[in-house]
Amino acid sequence: MTTDYGIDLVAYDPASKQSFSIQVKTRSPRLHDTRYSWGIPPDKCDDANLLAFAIKDRPEDHWYLTPQQFRKRAIRRKGLLVLRYATGGSSKRVKSISELDQFKGKKDGLTNFLAQFRKPRAIAASA
Repeated sequence: MTTDYGIDLVAYDPASKQSFSIQVKTRSPRLHDTRYSWGIPPDKCDDANLLAFAIKDRPEDHWYLTPQQFRKRAIRRKGLLVLRYATGGSSKRVKSISELDQFKGKKDGLTNFLAQFRKPRAIAASA
């Protein structure tokens, strides 16, 4: 990717006959570190219909959130909206990544997004 925000992918949903845009954010796993964070400038948060968050080299660890879902869970840090979670428990400052389970993977995260995207009013609003 040439930028750190904007649209990375455009996908097509044959059921609704609509396309949608995806912003992908990745993090590399760090040795002995179980905390992950992904940041987006507030004014760029709505550039895509769907935000995909992934941990590199861990294909089972990816989540799909709408910009609204992201904003609800993000914190402000250094001028960014930041999704910040830990795989090894939680603290006051860092929440457990298990709180994102409803958005995890193709089965939960992507399927839930597509179900909402396919609703007639959602399709009309995204056009």
